[in-house]
Amino acid sequence: MPLSKMHKEATRQKIIKAAAQLFREKGYDGIGIAGIMAKAGLTRGGFYAHFWSKGALFREVLRFESGLVEQLCASSDDASVEDVLLNYLRPNNLVQVHQSCNLAALTGDVSKKEAITRQTYTNLFKKLLGRLNTSGHGEKRHDDFVCAVLAVGGVMLAGALSDKQLASQLLESCRTEISSKLAG
Repeated sequence: MPLSKMHKEATRQKIIKAAAQLFREKGYDGIGIAGIMAKAGLTRGGFYAHFWSKGALFREVLRFESGLVEQLCASSDDASVEDVLLNYLRPNNLVQVHQSCNLAALTGDVSKKEAITRQTYTNLFKKLLGRLNTSGHGEKRHDDFVCAVLAVGGVMLAGALSDKQLASQLLESCRTEISSKLAG
């Protein structure tokens, strides 16, 4: 790849990474293009050389940044699906997990967007279901849905609670249910 194309791709990835962090922290409506570009160390004017709109950037973030899915994809044979899910739901990991997982952090934003953005999120969720199914924990598709909802929903709800003890209890309940589902 020529140097200029490599530079352009590196710059694009820098923008996506900055946007992912800011969208998860502030929400889609809480940050503008200027703020994203400043976080990436670039000028606002350079944005349109990489994306035609903020919405297009948001969809790219959903495509490439996905906390739980990445953890499942990166897990070695030694780490089971259950291990990854239980670690994802550890109360002491809540802040880090919520800030790194688009499935948990951006659901509210996605639900208000147009069909193409919801389809991108749907594809991410399907990828999660595929990782749960292909990792060999069981053959029931129903269990995959339950585990996905317990993991992502647990982090979403716990991340919104101001009562840390209640958030911990919620996450522990989700962990118990996932262990129960995967054991049987």
